Amino acid sequence: MTKYIQTQKANFRRNTGKAMLKKVSGFVNPSCGNGGFKRLGIWVLSGLVILSFSGFYVWLITENSVKNYKIRDLRVKVEELQKENRQFEVSSAERQSAVTLNSRAGNLGMVDADKIEYIDVSEKTVAKWP
Repeated sequence: MTKYIQTQKANFRRNTGKAMLKKVSGFVNPSCGNGGFKRLGIWVLSGLVILSFSGFYVWLITENSVKNYKIRDLRVKVEELQKENRQFEVSSAERQSAVTLNSRAGNLGMVDADKIEYIDVSEKTVAKWP
């Protein structure tokens, strides 16, 4: 029976010491058998997951903003090019007008054709060798 009592006293001292250590330290003692490392690991893992999602969110917003600025700049450039294209079309139409072509032909020394003769090639003729 004495051995049994000694074992009980030793267990009591061991358990009391752990409980006191737990109260004094203010942290969960991993040696108490209550999963202290597991709880700490879960908190650290949760923090890392939240931190990584926050970083991903900031990166996503930044990329979105940069692409929106590029899209806006490209739209402005498209509008400028459309305006320039309209100006070129108007200029081309002015240069190809009949009045402009007649005045340019006159400046080059060309004259109007009075009598126009056409060649009729509808007949089936063959050139003969003498």
